[in-house]
Amino acid sequence: MPLGYQLHDSARERVGDSVARSVRRFREKVQSNTNGKKRKRLKAETWIKLGIKPEEIKHTPNDVLALLNRANGNLHDTADKSAELYAEMRERLAHSGKDFTEVGKRQQNRHLTQIQ
Repeated sequence: MPLGYQLHDSARERVGDSVARSVRRFREKVQSNTNGKKRKRLKAETWIKLGIKPEEIKHTPNDVLALLNRANGNLHDTADKSAELYAEMRERLAHSGKDFTEVGKRQQNRHLTQIQ
């Protein structure tokens, strides 16, 4: 099956059964052949053809790419917001003359002393 296609659940069983039958028949052909060179040639030349009905296709490659692009856009938005928040926190802490990481370490140490 071409990459990027997603099938409905009802089609997966039919497709899986068809592929399993084809693979079983192919395996029997290969095992019945005793000549090693003929086995290799048979393995190299064999393709399984499978017909998919249009109503069985849930997502085409274009649909999958659109979903991935949308998710990637959301990820970029989240990363941008995180970078802006980090920059804001750095600016606020710059007024006190301390680096962001130094304050974090001091807070950790203070928390550890409170626990002890």
